[in-house]
Amino acid sequence: MGEPISEKWLPAAWMDEWVPAPQQDPSAFIRGPVGDLWLIAPEGQDDNDAYRMLVSPGDLVEFELCRVWPDIEVTIGTNHKVERHGHIPDGATLFWYDRDPDTISDSLDALIETLAGEYELEPGTIEVEFYDWSISAQFRLVVDDGGARLERVEEASANG
Repeated sequence: MGEPISEKWLPAAWMDEWVPAPQQDPSAFIRGPVGDLWLIAPEGQDDNDAYRMLVSPGDLVEFELCRVWPDIEVTIGTNHKVERHGHIPDGATLFWYDRDPDTISDSLDALIETLAGEYELEPGTIEVEFYDWSISAQFRLVVDDGGARLERVEEASANG
């Protein structure tokens, strides 16, 4: 249960309350050349200024890694007493219910408090998902005979 079931990347500039779908490979965001530059955008969002980036070969783009762990069942009893039916992963920093962004919380207790208050959740068993966005990395746009791709840059060489 310690390993994430999904690890996907999203450009850090796009982090907000609503985000486009992160991708397994950051290169999936490359849409194609625009003159001497390359368009980085989510699929279907080429003209959306909020998610459009034009970068030159060699430029660095900051990405955030979203790690998702398997859901666990949680039984909520009377007086909001909680019984977990699984382990909360060590790296999980965010918790949510029913994929509802309004339930995102920084702990299981805070999530249960939100559900019991705003959502008036009745006693019973629910599934809780865990994830985090705690890892950042830079990727360099590389263009050669093989096409364009984003390659992860090691920290020591990110500036040069």
